[in-house]
Amino acid sequence: MKCLRIAACLLTVFIASPVLAAVATLNFNAASPGTLNDSTGQGTGFTDRIPGSGSAIPANDPNLTLDTANGRLIVGSTRSDFANVGFGRNLAGMEAPGLFLNGIGSGDFKVQARFNDLHVDQASDQIGIFVGTSVDNVIRGGVFEDIPDGGYQTSFVFSQNGSDGAPTNGVLANFQPGQDGVFEFGRIGGVWQFSWQNLSNPISSGSFATFTVPGLDSLNDLYVGIFNHDARNFTPQNAYLDYFTVRTGVDVPEPSSVVLFGLGAVALLLAARRRRVTR
Repeated sequence: MKCLRIAACLLTVFIASPVLAAVATLNFNAASPGTLNDSTGQGTGFTDRIPGSGSAIPANDPNLTLDTANGRLIVGSTRSDFANVGFGRNLAGMEAPGLFLNGIGSGDFKVQARFNDLHVDQASDQIGIFVGTSVDNVIRGGVFEDIPDGGYQTSFVFSQNGSDGAPTNGVLANFQPGQDGVFEFGRIGGVWQFSWQNLSNPISSGSFATFTVPGLDSLNDLYVGIFNHDARNFTPQNAYLDYFTVRTGVDVPEPSSVVLFGLGAVALLLAARRRRVTR
């Protein structure tokens, strides 16, 4: 069994020290003492920042608001970027909280998050999920600003030492402002997949499957989490995180069920379209 440092498993709140769990879900219905604090000192449930990020963020994080009444975490964006393009990376101010998977090695896992009322309207805005060992070795996926094509694009991209590169892929204009979405990375049997569900318009859901990430597969420990970044602008927006879930071990589905939400045909149709990561 892999060791996962979490603050909540399903609906039960745990202490922030390492615990063994096959499923961990942060649902933000209550504060989780001993975890990363929001702006008022309430524990958010996230236990770690991906190494290399957030060194200038105060202990009571002004960008995080735990909204227990509505069961969500409001994440304010920061002018930062995993990639060293445009305005620079601003790693000290980067908002990328997460959980630590200790000893996951080459084991199977799935990471999933739901965001409501999505807005990435300014140049290279991006909201989503990540898996990595540090800001210099990380894969991220979610929605990226792409308004000229009629909506937001869904993309994933691997970044090493501030440079985005393969594996990468995406679909243009499949989210509209204000829509809700679920995003997921999974690795089963050494093969990765990135999937998404547009909850507001299910026909725009889909996945990219059967790719590899050699830069992460040989490493024993991983960080998984969420991000909200303004890569090329200084206009902030909020991300409304409804839940964040990590599955390991026996709770990871078999490879035959990797394609998310049974929309394999839709995924193939969308994957055939032109893609571009807006940078």
